[in-house]
Amino acid sequence: MTLDELINALSVIDGYITAAIINANGKVLFADTSLSELDLSILNENLNHIFHPNQEKPKNGVTKSIVTTANSLNLIACLGSDAPVHLHFIVMLELDGNLTAMKTALEQVIDKTLEMLA
Repeated sequence: MTLDELINALSVIDGYITAAIINANGKVLFADTSLSELDLSILNENLNHIFHPNQEKPKNGVTKSIVTTANSLNLIACLGSDAPVHLHFIVMLELDGNLTAMKTALEQVIDKTLEMLA
């Protein structure tokens, strides 16, 4: 399964806005968005300021957070320094989007990405 196929699995979930995979230096490695005005590197930087001070490290090495703004739900996952590659996954949903389905699908994307990197 390719990265495009993994992200496409997210795009069919109700309320999907955008998804991105960004490295630890802020470089956008993959992005899928319909919002031309969205600068994902700035989004990543802003969410990192919120995310890193509040993150708890679970046993599998993936930290996760949900940030709600006036216009969207933002799911963030970080594969930290103990992962094969330090990556950030960001998914934006409309406020009334299917958060439960997106959380499950994002978990599958993360698992598949880790398999691909192994």
